[in-house]
Amino acid sequence: MLQTFAKLIRTATLSKSKPLLHHYKTLTTATTTTSKDEYFAAIQHVANIVRRDFYLERTLNKLRITITPELVFRVLRACSSSPIESLRFFNWAQSHHHHPTYTPTSVEFEEIVTILANSNNYQTMWSIIHQMTHHHHLSLSPSAVSSLIESYGRHRHIDQSVQLFNKCKIFNCPQNLQLYNSLLFALCESKLFHAAYSLIRRMLRKGINPDKRTYGLLVNAC
Repeated sequence: MLQTFAKLIRTATLSKSKPLLHHYKTLTTATTTTSKDEYFAAIQHVANIVRRDFYLERTLNKLRITITPELVFRVLRACSSSPIESLRFFNWAQSHHHHPTYTPTSVEFEEIVTILANSNNYQTMWSIIHQMTHHHHLSLSPSAVSSLIESYGRHRHIDQSVQLFNKCKIFNCPQNLQLYNSLLFALCESKLFHAAYSLIRRMLRKGINPDKRTYGLLVNAC
């Protein structure tokens, strides 16, 4: 009888603990979700300041926020349609006077470089690249170089696209399929079809096989 009674107690205890355990998990999940929501809400708040506040640096100083690479990247991404304001925010973020512990990484540099390139602000873009490579000793990734080649192409600066492609080794970027496709895109944007087909032949001579994007660019250009 005692054994039976003990089993009943254990069963009752387990049946009571399960709802409590479930409630605890629910609270933990809710807390995590709330923290994420608050984090992204804070990023959106900072992004709104960057986009809309004429005195954005002064307003940001009052927030006393902790600057991290992820926060800077996410704010830049959210403000990609506001290049001048994005640059002001980036310069503010890396100001050692206000944020001595923050050092920008290649991710944030490449984001602001892409934003400036897409807005046809190439002079400032190259100034940032110089700062990135010479002062911080960081390199542009092949994806970033590819994006810049295509940006030049969209703005019909085909000579600059070709020049960047030819000197990509300066950035320790190999002339791989991604870069060939980007230059092909730039050539097709400028309707330079003979040059595009010459580039394809050069690819094949280099032993670089076209992929789906290569063929897609050629088909769309026809």
